Amino acid sequence: MYPFNVRVYGLLINEFDQVLLSDEEESGFRFSKFPGGGLEYGEGLIDGLKREFMEELGIEVHAGFVYETLLIENTQDDTWVGMVELVVIRVFPVKTPVVLGPLEAHYMTTWVTKSTALQMSPRFVTPSFHKIAKLLHD
Repeated sequence: MYPFNVRVYGLLINEFDQVLLSDEEESGFRFSKFPGGGLEYGEGLIDGLKREFMEELGIEVHAGFVYETLLIENTQDDTWVGMVELVVIRVFPVKTPVVLGPLEAHYMTTWVTKSTALQMSPRFVTPSFHKIAKLLHD
């Protein structure tokens, strides 16, 4: 049996119809992703998403609706083989306008149009990025 990983990502869209991205650096590699990440043991989807937004962006959000649940088999490299369940949830800020909190050194944020998100180079985004960005156009 393969390992199973549940990841939850939030789509925060502003009044200009732009989506918020988290730009991160890990092991010397810079990449963009939608805010979110893996659930901690025993954590629910909504609590995990709220925690990730607070950790990565310093903002409090509440969950809207689930856009999609995607099941992806990771066979791209030798480091990890298994199933990843991505849950994509529309989120809304508790306070508006959105004022991003102090970020850790390896985090930055960017607002981009939905079409820009879909056209971003695969070299600079996480493997699931375009699957999630496509949901913005469906």
